[in-house]
Amino acid sequence: MDIGGNKMKPPLNPVSSNDFQTPPYALLPLLKYLKKEWTIWECAEGKGNITQELFSLGYNVIGSDVVERKVTFKRNLKEIGKNPSETNNISESYSGKDFLKWQPSKLKESNLFPNQMTDYDCIITNPPYSLKQQFLKRCYELGKPFALLLPLTTFETGKRQELFKKYGLEVIMFDKRINFETPSGKGSGSWFATAWFTNGLNLEKELYFVKLDECKNNKDKWRKY
Repeated sequence: MDIGGNKMKPPLNPVSSNDFQTPPYALLPLLKYLKKEWTIWECAEGKGNITQELFSLGYNVIGSDVVERKVTFKRNLKEIGKNPSETNNISESYSGKDFLKWQPSKLKESNLFPNQMTDYDCIITNPPYSLKQQFLKRCYELGKPFALLLPLTTFETGKRQELFKKYGLEVIMFDKRINFETPSGKGSGSWFATAWFTNGLNLEKELYFVKLDECKNNKDKWRKY
């Protein structure tokens, strides 16, 4: 496959794409479709790039991952025009939580919302690609708006096509491949084409095209939303 004039080639020493971390700029085309009052669940956060970016932009974010780890996020209060008395400035994520079996609304309280029932309005994540079928099915079953960053090969199987036909799908396509962060921090992580597979975000079109360089080089344009 050829995307943006570049042929797709696997790395010389391939690593699991399940471990690739999302650069924050890849999130930017979604911002105009996210309501500021929403609580967003990042359910496969890994190192927490997406969680940190959303939290820094003023969203309430619940992070979780099946891997046991402790991740702490800080919010730039000046950037969002708030002071410490108006909002929490640190949030801890939930580790060891399997998205396919767990959801935050079942908690009685959380570090982010003490003494309250934790709930969420939207799911945003870059899921393990080996589990893309299971993550898509789970998202549709939960019935909340979602955006999953998935390889274009997600279109290929009959099972997923049946899900798309039954529940609907809107896609944000990039004109170039995203350079994901590899586990080693070395080499290229841009050897497959990806897109945001969304449902319930009410995009203007079923297929929406975005120039990746604009996300990288004009972040303020997207963050104004």
